[in-house]
Amino acid sequence: MFRLIVNFFKEIGILLNGTAKFAADASKALENSADEMLKASTLSRARAAEKYKKDKAQMVIDGGYESEEAMDKAHDELLESITKRSKR
Repeated sequence: MFRLIVNFFKEIGILLNGTAKFAADASKALENSADEMLKASTLSRARAAEKYKKDKAQMVIDGGYESEEAMDKAHDELLESITKRSKR
């Protein structure tokens, strides 16, 4: 009877160790997945920022502005004049 109880607890120990290993492996896989998602997100943001810079530079050229600052100022003034008109 004693041997049966000892074997039972050994089996429980083996099961718990297996479960702990599975949980550790799942945790590591989740961490790796999160790291990959962060890298992909960072790359996506970098590409979007680069595209924005190119598009803005092209808008400066197409609009005939001297610089990005001049274009931004003109757009701000236009927005302000539209906003003032709508308040009347």
